[in-house]
Amino acid sequence: MSTSALRRLVPAARRTCASLVATGLVLGFATTSAGAVPAQVAPAASADTVAAVSSGFVQEGTPAAQGGRLVPWDNGWGLAQPDGSRPWELPDGVQHTGIDADGSSLLALRSDGQVTAVPLDEHWGPLPIPELPAGLRYTGVSLISGMGQPSAALLRSDGSIVGTGRSSSSTPTFTGPPAGMRYLSIDSGTTITMAVRSDGALVAERQRTSIAVPCPEALVPPTGTAYEAVNVTNVSWMAVRSDGAVVSCLQGIDTKARVTNPAAGTRFVGVDTARRYGYAARSDGTVVPFGEAPTPPVVPTGRSVVALSSSKVSLPTGSGEPGGAALLDDGSLLTWGGGRAVPAVPDAHGAYRAMASGETATWLLMDAPLLPTEITVTGVPDPWHMDTSATVSIDVTSSSGVTPRGTASVGYRDADGGFHAEHYLPLDRTGHAEKELRMTWPGARTLEVRFDGPPFRGAEVQRPFTVPEPSRTTVGVEGPESWRTGTDFVPFVTTVGTVDGTPAVSGTIQVVDRVTGGRLSTTGYGSDRSLDVSGLAPGPHELEVRYVADYAAASSDPVVRPVTVRPPSATRIAATLVDETVHYENQIDVEARVETLDGSAVECGSMVAELTDGTDLGPVAQGCSTTSSLELSGSAHTFGLAPGDHEVVVRWEGTRPADATSADAGPTLVSETSPLQFTIRRAETTTTVTGVTEDVAAGKVQVDVAVHGPGEELGRPAQVVLSVDGTDVATQTTEGLGDTSFRLDAAALPLGVLAVGARYSGSAWHSPSEADPVSWSHIARAFVAPTPSVVGTARVGSTLTTALGTWSPSPSTVAYSWQAGGVTIAGATASTLKVPASAVGKRITVRVTGTRAGYPTKSVTSAPTAAVVPGTFAAPRPTVKGTAKVGRTLTVSRGTWSPAPSSVKYVWKANGTTISTRTSSTFVVPASARGKRLTVTVTGSRAGYTTRSVTSAATATVVRGTFTASRPTITGTKRVGRTLTVSRGTWSPAPSSVTYVWKADGVRIATRESKRFVVPARARGKHLTVTVVGSRTGYATRSVTSYRTSTIR
Repeated sequence: MSTSALRRLVPAARRTCASLVATGLVLGFATTSAGAVPAQVAPAASADTVAAVSSGFVQEGTPAAQGGRLVPWDNGWGLAQPDGSRPWELPDGVQHTGIDADGSSLLALRSDGQVTAVPLDEHWGPLPIPELPAGLRYTGVSLISGMGQPSAALLRSDGSIVGTGRSSSSTPTFTGPPAGMRYLSIDSGTTITMAVRSDGALVAERQRTSIAVPCPEALVPPTGTAYEAVNVTNVSWMAVRSDGAVVSCLQGIDTKARVTNPAAGTRFVGVDTARRYGYAARSDGTVVPFGEAPTPPVVPTGRSVVALSSSKVSLPTGSGEPGGAALLDDGSLLTWGGGRAVPAVPDAHGAYRAMASGETATWLLMDAPLLPTEITVTGVPDPWHMDTSATVSIDVTSSSGVTPRGTASVGYRDADGGFHAEHYLPLDRTGHAEKELRMTWPGARTLEVRFDGPPFRGAEVQRPFTVPEPSRTTVGVEGPESWRTGTDFVPFVTTVGTVDGTPAVSGTIQVVDRVTGGRLSTTGYGSDRSLDVSGLAPGPHELEVRYVADYAAASSDPVVRPVTVRPPSATRIAATLVDETVHYENQIDVEARVETLDGSAVECGSMVAELTDGTDLGPVAQGCSTTSSLELSGSAHTFGLAPGDHEVVVRWEGTRPADATSADAGPTLVSETSPLQFTIRRAETTTTVTGVTEDVAAGKVQVDVAVHGPGEELGRPAQVVLSVDGTDVATQTTEGLGDTSFRLDAAALPLGVLAVGARYSGSAWHSPSEADPVSWSHIARAFVAPTPSVVGTARVGSTLTTALGTWSPSPSTVAYSWQAGGVTIAGATASTLKVPASAVGKRITVRVTGTRAGYPTKSVTSAPTAAVVPGTFAAPRPTVKGTAKVGRTLTVSRGTWSPAPSSVKYVWKANGTTISTRTSSTFVVPASARGKRLTVTVTGSRAGYTTRSVTSAATATVVRGTFTASRPTITGTKRVGRTLTVSRGTWSPAPSSVTYVWKADGVRIATRESKRFVVPARARGKHLTVTVVGSRTGYATRSVTSYRTSTIR
């Protein structure tokens, strides 16, 4: 492309990108199966900054500045439509401007704002494209994989997104963005859809809730930057940022997003992603690989990259080789690695404008007219007979000099317009395809061949031909005319032709027995077959053979073939037994000779054996002969037969012995011998003493005996007898052969080396047997026990413990008995002893007695301890609770003594002088203690223990006591000369002396020791009160005044 052309394209590209921003392309991302991952974004670049994606780079699914025609890259497969439509063909003046593809669908943006949908998988039709509201255009397309059926998201010029799918369950739904925001571009992978929002953030939506959004921490760009473009494959994504960097998160490669900054003076302008690799285009024309991508070639000087493809090519191993392709600004293509070869078109024919990669091909937009093509069809016979095949060859050429690539469709049309047997064939690299077709019905036909493969123009060719009515068939039969009863199959050769020599139509051979009306089946293929005659009875038959054509009018006339089923030959058999005496559960060997009475060949059959009581011994041998005699030998098993004498009949049976009651009844095929006698001996047995084990703990000896022989379950009833040193000591009855165990008392057996034997008595089925004796040593048992020791201090109240030592063997039970001064301490039978008071001055011993089954009881006694000394109390300091005041009660808390004393006394002292001794823990403070400090000494005693005294801390100095007293009351007539009486109320404690002070209007008029008072004359007209004054040694004097009386009269 010339520089001037590029200059014309750049402004157009900028206007296109600005239009995308201005229309507010918005993706809401709310599907019925999964929710979007919202991105809370810090203030980012403005919409004008985001709109700076004006480098001319075309991401998949976005419109290019200049459009073109759809071109399949490499294989050209998938464009041909079953309904004959060509959705990629556009009206005059309309071009495709953007494309997106996956393995099932292709979507292409059109310059008139519509979308072309092309199915690439014969299982799915085209995606339905929702009708646009008036005034709107589609401005972006994105196919979504992983929804079960083809589905897509379509970006509209009003900034909204609509979903489409082949079914309601596969159709995603989308809502608008937050208020004041819009979406600028979208792209989808297998499980994730992502969009660039107008605030510069990415929004990611999962189609599978089980798949986590990859690298969610990178959806919000750093402050001052914004995302401009994004590309997604599966769950890998790459995005271009406004600062020129690329952010990538590749599946299986990155656990966190990776930021790649461009070289100085450049910026990244576009990206394309595969699962584990991708590419980014830089503004200086460099393609940078990511992940596992191979290194791209150097872009020619002066060229820039306008589109990328991370394509793969399949390898014979089933894997894919990573590769890629770059579309340059001059319209040329650059490929590398697993990228497919550049499509072959004339150099001057046009330029590529955009591309998109699917799973089966990469698709391009080419700015060029369609190239002319011509179809040549050969190999169409006329007439074309029914049920015959012909290979139709198709060759497509182009006057452009380039071999066309694309798809040829071939089929034929009936006279009534019906179209049949349509096949889609990709042209090979020579422009050739071929298909074998077969006609199955007569009539006039037209072969129709069509070619599609942009940038080559489609073409069609028609070739009329006729399928004539098929000729009537003929059938010939060859095979034997007779056979004997018992034959299952006979050779049956059929020849099918036609009356005029034309090919016969398909059909089947039908054979019917005219005698019974039954149909006989045949096996095999072609003319050489086998006829199943197993159901034919002896006698003559007429077999009607007919070829039944699938086209009924072509069926043959029947051919009747007479046959005869001959009866079997009579036979005789002579047999002998090789051995007339056999072992139990063995076999009888039979030798026999079979002869036919008429000298004919001995037909195939079986020699069987049966006892005269009807017991079937099964087949002995099989055979047949081309002569009149047959020598046979074989064996009949005698399993399950009881020992004794038996008679057997040997019978010869033909392959199909006749049943006299059946419709096939005829001469017998059976001959048999007279009874042959044989004898079955009792089965041999072996008896073995398999083990002698002494259970010392239980005092038992176990002897295990095994009796074995054939038919072990048939051995009952019988006895197993056990002997020791030749003397029978035990017998058990058995219910069969097998293992038997005896348990003997060890004490009943003599000491020394013993010979232990056993014998089996035998049964009706098994012979007796005797075991070889087994030597076993029976030895005396005794404990080895050390002298025990006593651990601990010999003091009353302390605990002594027995150190048992190691006994050999360990006793099963151990008993303890403690003694003090040689006298057993009652109840002391544990391994420990708390020394009692009765043991003071005595020495302690312990006797240990061990027992175990099979061992004599043994007792051992320890050495005596030192003489037991009295115990000592452990006692805390007592505490005095209460107030140190005359008349108050003090309480002693003596604390916890160990052990508890049997008697306790409390000695109270005032300034060290004893003032009281008592056994109670309470004490009333006496008057004599006033001004002194009190202590209490607690003395405890107990038999076997040293008496202990513990004194408390001194109390505070004892203070005077205080009275509690109620207010006195005055009773009597309030009149001069009358006697008044005082009730002083309740005092605690009672005072030792009391005085009464009388006052008239507050002036003392008398002091008395008596509680009675005669009202004097000077008290007239006044109010009297009385004050009661009480005193007691050690207490503060207390005065209490009554209420005033009424006025004295």
